[in-house]
Amino acid sequence: MCPTKTRNTKLSSSLGKGGSIIFACEKGFTLLEMMASLSLLMVLCTLVFPQVILLMREEKNTQIRHEAHVLLKEQISSYYMDSAYSQTFTSAVAGTVYEVLWTDVQERNEKRVCMMWNDMNQQRQERCVHVRGKE
Repeated sequence: MCPTKTRNTKLSSSLGKGGSIIFACEKGFTLLEMMASLSLLMVLCTLVFPQVILLMREEKNTQIRHEAHVLLKEQISSYYMDSAYSQTFTSAVAGTVYEVLWTDVQERNEKRVCMMWNDMNQQRQERCVHVRGKE
């Protein structure tokens, strides 16, 4: 805080090292301080922004996986409840296409049901479950 001897914000100037003038009390930011703070802010933004994008993409992938799990459970429930089921089934939910494929496992009297979809990174994902045959 500036001493109260004078009314203006610049108190006194004296020659500092190297012959430069140093003001004892100034209020406000200099251009150099402003540029330093903005450059620090830009560095922080460049480090944080990609991580935020990755977190948002991973959250969306989690939602897609959850929807695939729900659809897979619905397909298994309809298999046990209904006598008719389709060997292949395609469903589109919120822009994601889910494919269901049923195959027979002969040696165990089971069926294998697989759910396939593309995630936000355009990588093919697959989740398979073995289901006991109806008796």
